[in-house]
Amino acid sequence: MRIYFAFLAALTIGTQTANAENGLSAELKGAAITITERRALDPEQEKYFPCSEFVKTVEEARAFLLNSTVISPHERHYNFNQYHCAVTGKAITKTGELQFTILLGGTGSVTYRDGKEVLLGCREKCCKVVAKICG
Repeated sequence: MRIYFAFLAALTIGTQTANAENGLSAELKGAAITITERRALDPEQEKYFPCSEFVKTVEEARAFLLNSTVISPHERHYNFNQYHCAVTGKAITKTGELQFTILLGGTGSVTYRDGKEVLLGCREKCCKVVAKICG
């Protein structure tokens, strides 16, 4: 019985993730993207990789948003490195404005108008499409 519930829970979470990912992808497809801020979270690390080289264009931000996948907090913590650069911005969609953050190391998030946050991770295909994002 426990195995059945564990399978059902995994199936439900997988379906919710796929639905969130498909909905987010569809919403962002025709969005107007604007970068609002670039910052170094740890200025000491700038000597190793200058944040001015990270997500320099709107096209790079769009590529990350469209090619990344929805991840859990657990995946972000254990499967990705997070470095010192961050880019924030907004995406104007047909349904309104979304806020996004992209972090060096291949993670990011999109925040909806109601405060709901979706975590994103950039894996193999995404890392090839978006240069210098995965660290």
